[in-house]
Amino acid sequence: MSPDWTSRAHARLRTPLRLVRGPAAVLVVYLVLWSVFAARAGHGGLLRPSGGIDSAFALLGLAVLGMRLVVLFVLPAMVAYRVVMRLLAIGPKR
Repeated sequence: MSPDWTSRAHARLRTPLRLVRGPAAVLVVYLVLWSVFAARAGHGGLLRPSGGIDSAFALLGLAVLGMRLVVLFVLPAMVAYRVVMRLLAIGPKR
């Protein structure tokens, strides 16, 4: 195997991975937020024993909800757009 072959193989793998690198990072952030939210929800809840609202937990819940909407609706559309644009860019040569 020559270095030229390995560099071409590396370039062929790097390009498709570049399409999903950003969405994967967003997904990791969502999973971390969701894990923190789930752990915190197991120990308490939105309401404090005194009857007040735990504002930090409420903000965390809103962040998780917003990230969930992004993960469910925006990321699939973004990845599909990137893949289609990539396929059109490397389409049949005339």
